[in-house]
Amino acid sequence: CSLFLYTPQEATYLFSGSYPEFNKFYAPALLQEYVMKEAIKRHIPFYNFLGITGIFDGSDGVLRFKQNFNGWRIHA
Repeated sequence: CSLFLYTPQEATYLFSGSYPEFNKFYAPALLQEYVMKEAIKRHIPFYNFLGITGIFDGSDGVLRFKQNFNGWRIHA
């Protein structure tokens, strides 16, 4: 289950959750890919994962998941 928000300038990933026993199906990655493709189809220039803390020591599995999409950090 996930919640995303589309605006003309940004698609934003607000939150999601999944059951560990279904990790083998990679549903979170599939949902992210779908929303990114939808954003491209809508000509939305940015995709925002939100939710990184600024601690980039490799211990954060959520950060590693997000980095697998080859994006970059924008500090606002």
